[in-house]
Amino acid sequence: MKNIPILMGVTSDITGIRITSGAIAADGELAGVIEGTSEHQGVAAGSIIISNILDDSDIMMLISDAGDSKEFLRADGDVAKLSLGWGMTTLEIGLGGTTRLLYTAGAFAFQEATTISTSTGNLTIQPTGLIELASEIQITHGNGVRINDNIFLRMGGGSDVALTLNSAGLAADEELLNIIEGVSNHQGTAANSLIIGNRTDDSDIIMLISDGGNSLEFLRADGDVATVDLGFGMLITKFMAASTVLIEGNGTGLGFFATTPAAQPTGVAVSAAGIHAALVTLGLITA
Repeated sequence: MKNIPILMGVTSDITGIRITSGAIAADGELAGVIEGTSEHQGVAAGSIIISNILDDSDIMMLISDAGDSKEFLRADGDVAKLSLGWGMTTLEIGLGGTTRLLYTAGAFAFQEATTISTSTGNLTIQPTGLIELASEIQITHGNGVRINDNIFLRMGGGSDVALTLNSAGLAADEELLNIIEGVSNHQGTAANSLIIGNRTDDSDIIMLISDGGNSLEFLRADGDVATVDLGFGMLITKFMAASTVLIEGNGTGLGFFATTPAAQPTGVAVSAAGIHAALVTLGLITA
């Protein structure tokens, strides 16, 4: 039957029709089938169209499962909403004869390497709880990871270590929830400052650098005894300001004001000349 509709309902509210004589352009109308300000992709000649024309009514499809009717597709005309798999236990999306996306019992699984992207704007993931990742994250494009002002990057099951960019700045000894607490002792910060802190009592912060595959400690803050160690694993440690070496140590000697480190002077004569020579050796004074 060419272009002969199958009508259902007293007022022909549901129409199924096979188009054989011509295509319909995107958003094109067809009397008794597609009406009003329609929104669709258009179809080729010989296409089957199923449509309702009763305002705000629905189209629902169900399947019998052991005598129980279960909805698998519903188009809600009142709110323009499409529901898939409402009565199903598994939702599966396949392409090219292969499962690409599978949802079962609360688990949403991609079946292959997958890219999630937006054509414009941002991609927002906003769960009511935590986002839990079972494997590492690899950033391969763009400008890396950006964390907005006053948002904490936390590490440890109890958020023991945190990092944040504080936009307002802090007064000396001011607390900051989740990162600076108790009777703190600090100098304060300017606006838009980076703050790194730990919250586990008497734990340490240690920083290391790889030298030929060997991890060498260069900075350590010991929370138990409130000490700071510099250059523990280094061959040379320098204190610098304004691009100038003020103090330099190499494990066996010490030098001040860009003087080559020298061993501690010994056997210094208790005289002006002896003391003068020792101070010159260390770079504390010039000859």
